[in-house]
Amino acid sequence: MLQSFFKKTTNYWAPEFERRIAWNDPLIDLQWPVHNDPSLSVKDQQANKLAEAEHFA
Repeated sequence: MLQSFFKKTTNYWAPEFERRIAWNDPLIDLQWPVHNDPSLSVKDQQANKLAEAEHFA
């Protein structure tokens, strides 16, 4: 089953500020209703785990 979603943005895209966290990070432990490996974009496949993510003070 193919599913799509849309992201609402409030400004222009600025790639230098883009960050992402892995959808299946065990530290966050979200229980997604997924039974197979999801189809991810290349960007999402390269997402960091929360523990490895850049932190801002």
